[in-house]
Amino acid sequence: MYPKLGSKKVNYCRIGISGFCLVSSVVMLASAGISLAAFDGDDMTKWSSQHGGYKVHVLSAITEWIMVILTMAYILTFSYEFRRITIYEPEIEYMHEDIKLERDTSNSLWLGLLAVFGVSLVANFQERIAWKLHFLGAALAYILGTIYTTFQTTLSILVYPKIGSKFIIGIRIAITFVYGVSLIKCTAFGIISVKMLNSTNKAKWSPKNQGYTYHLVSAVTEWILTILALLFFLTYVYEFKSVTIYEPILEISEDAVR
Repeated sequence: MYPKLGSKKVNYCRIGISGFCLVSSVVMLASAGISLAAFDGDDMTKWSSQHGGYKVHVLSAITEWIMVILTMAYILTFSYEFRRITIYEPEIEYMHEDIKLERDTSNSLWLGLLAVFGVSLVANFQERIAWKLHFLGAALAYILGTIYTTFQTTLSILVYPKIGSKFIIGIRIAITFVYGVSLIKCTAFGIISVKMLNSTNKAKWSPKNQGYTYHLVSAVTEWILTILALLFFLTYVYEFKSVTIYEPILEISEDAVR
C-alpha cells in the first residue's frame, strides 16, 4: 500500500515489532518446555525458587508478557491509517418506529453489560485461585441476569401486540420463573454445602465430604442457569426479524499524513 497509504516510520516500526515477537515466541516456547521438563513439584500452578526450572519458568513468563505488550504496540500502529477513515453511522430501519422505549432498553443494556462483566470474572478468576472474585462474578452474572430477564419479559408484555407474540412472551415468563427458582436453589444449597464442608479445600469435592449432595445440586442448578440464559437470548430472534441494518459508508481521506 505504501506510498499511497502509510509511511516508512510505521512500516519500520511494524517490522521491528514483528521481529521482536518472533524472537520472544521462540524464547517463550523453548523456556516453557525446559522448565516443564525440569519441574519437580506436585502442582505446576504453584512455582517457587526451590523447584527445578524456576529461573527458566520466570524467563518464559516474562517473555510472555513482552509478547502481550508488543502485540498491543503493533495494534496501536494502525491508528495511523484509522485517522484517514471516516465511518458514517449505518442506517437502521425498524418496522415499529412508533414505539419509544429508548430509556427502558438502555437500562436493560447496562444490566446485561454488568452481567457479562460478572461472567468475565468467573472465567478469569478460578475458584481455587481467587474464590472471592469468582463468587462475586457469579453473583453479578446470575442475580443481575435474573433482573435482566424479568425486565425484558416485562417490556415484551408492554409492547405486545405491536411487537412479539403470546408464544414468545409465554416462553420468556417460563424461563424467567425457572431462572429465579434455580437461582434461589443454587445460592441456598451452595451456602449450606460450604458450611457443612469438613475440608479446607473448597475446590475439590468428593462423595466422602459432608455437604457433597448439596454441592452437587448447587452445581447442577448453576449449569441450568447458564442454559436458561442462552435460551432466553434465542428468543430475541423473533424481534430481530423486524430490524434491517444497512451497510455503513466508509470514506478514506485522500490527504496522506506524513
